[in-house]
Order: sequence, then C-alpha cells, then structure tokens
Amino acid sequence: MARKTSKRDDDKKLWLKISTYNAIGLLVAVGSPLVIDPRLTTHVLHPNRQYPNTKYWVIALIILCPIVFAFSYFLLKRKVTSRYITWLSCLPVLIPGCFAAFLLACTVRPAASRM
Repeated sequence: MARKTSKRDDDKKLWLKISTYNAIGLLVAVGSPLVIDPRLTTHVLHPNRQYPNTKYWVIALIILCPIVFAFSYFLLKRKVTSRYITWLSCLPVLIPGCFAAFLLACTVRPAASRM
C-alpha cells in the first residue's frame, strides 16, 4: 500500500530541489568560465584568455554554494503567496551572481584585439 504524503512533505521536496538547482546553477554559471575559458585553444577573436586568481574564485564559489542552498531553502520555507514564490526562488542566485559579475568586470581586463 502506498504511503500517503502530506502537502507539506511535497513542498519540502520541491524546496530541496529548487535550492539544489540554485546552488549548482550558481557554481556552473560563474565557475565554468573561470575554469574552462583559460584552457580553450579555439577562441576565434581572443585566444589564451586568462583570469587572475582563478583558484580564489573557485574556492569562494564552493563556499558560497551551500550558503545559496540554505538561503534558498529558508526563503522558500516561509509562508508566502504563490505570486512571490518565483521571485523568492531566483533571489538567492541573482544577488551573488550579480556581485560576482561586477567583481569579475572590475578585476579582469578586456581581451586585447591583435588585429
């Protein structure tokens, strides 16, 4: 006989999934250009792109991902109307993502054209 789950249990599963996707999404979206870009040899316009202090960025992202996970989970855990649930699920990724983009724009010099 199948066990009956409550609506609260289903909500917890959804909160965990959204929080997990937020944490992994932040790591992939910000971390992959830092790790993969310098290793690519097929850049058409600007080959051999380098980012300063890549290992510190990756360490910061690894520390930040559990924080994003917890922040997402606890924001979604609050009782909110369904109208705000989309914004609350995006907020924990949006703020660190914009901050990382701003810091990268400030620290990484643009690729120089060799033409």
